[in-house]
Amino acid sequence: MSNNKKFSIEEIISSELVSTCYQPLISIKRKQIIGFEALSRGVRESDGTLISPVNLIEEAEKYGLILELDRLFRKKALENFKSYHSANKHALLSVNLDSSAIRTGLGSKHFLKSVEKCRIDPSCIIIEILESEVEDINILVEFVKQQRAHGFMIAMDDFGAGFSNWDRIIKLKPDIIKLDMSIIRDIDSDFLKQEVARSLIKLSHNTGSLVVAEGIETEGEALKMLELNADILQGFFLAKPFQIEKLNIETINMKVEDVSGSFRDARNLRLKIQESELKEFSSLTDRIIENLKTSDTYLPEQILIDTVEGVNGIECIYILDECGIQISETVVNISIKNYRKSRIFHPDDIYSDQSNKEYYFNLVNGYDRFISEPYISTATGNLCITISRKYQSREGERRILCVDIKK
Repeated sequence: MSNNKKFSIEEIISSELVSTCYQPLISIKRKQIIGFEALSRGVRESDGTLISPVNLIEEAEKYGLILELDRLFRKKALENFKSYHSANKHALLSVNLDSSAIRTGLGSKHFLKSVEKCRIDPSCIIIEILESEVEDINILVEFVKQQRAHGFMIAMDDFGAGFSNWDRIIKLKPDIIKLDMSIIRDIDSDFLKQEVARSLIKLSHNTGSLVVAEGIETEGEALKMLELNADILQGFFLAKPFQIEKLNIETINMKVEDVSGSFRDARNLRLKIQESELKEFSSLTDRIIENLKTSDTYLPEQILIDTVEGVNGIECIYILDECGIQISETVVNISIKNYRKSRIFHPDDIYSDQSNKEYYFNLVNGYDRFISEPYISTATGNLCITISRKYQSREGERRILCVDIKK
């Protein structure tokens, strides 16, 4: 396939030289295909080679034919989907809408008429928009309002890429948010991407939107996005785009079963690891507290120093009184890699007030011990968790032991 050969955009549009393929939108949790995204390319009449949509759009914009091309894409997507939908009434079809078409076609019922002509219920159609390409939010809000009135669903495409405007989620209230594949790529090995995706998914769910993770290319990416609670997966790992008449349900169902089984296995393994870590952390704090209670020395810092030197993974240890005031120095493991010394990353001094920390709040409200979520340590600049536990000193005073573990 070559995209370097010349072509006439006028001929492509007038002769409707467009080929449409469909990529499944899959819910692993429900073990089913929810719908399909329509993906269109041009076809050279001379030799049948395909033309990328990017090249088509560039030519259409050059000659002021973007609305006509966009309508052709949608027309072919609907026509080719029509027969499948007639036998699968709940199947959804997701179609892309160019931002230029939103501006120039505002108020038109052209798409609605095309959908009705193909006897497809508008509620089965998802309109994907790139909100970042429409500068005037009022035009976008009005467009979404009109399409919703017709019964269409709205999806925000490529969210999280470039300069996505988070406030537009509130204004547009999309039914679906599709995370950009730049976030998905290698997410299973990138903690920062995981936290970005976790935040976006939580934001989407809290505002009433389902989340599609598109561009899934590996099992690791699929499993991580399921762990982060994405609702729908899309990508080459699950199924490549195909002509609708070549749909092989059995092959896709086998892949869904494989991913579903792997997800269950991964979830069970995570639970076992968490249980093992919990036992290990409990044993660690038990040993430290026992040493603090029974040691001949009345200098708790020396016991903490000995502990740091003897246990791998500990970043810092410190002790608080029952009011959350730090009553020991912060003993830091200086052998920890990536230990950042700076004006912002430094251990807290003795008598620092830690009463606003999450672990203190939980301990004074009924918990005997608490394990925090991962966070960036202000002592070292590393990602860590804090294990905290109540105990009584040898003098009977209430204390809180805090141990920071590098993640």
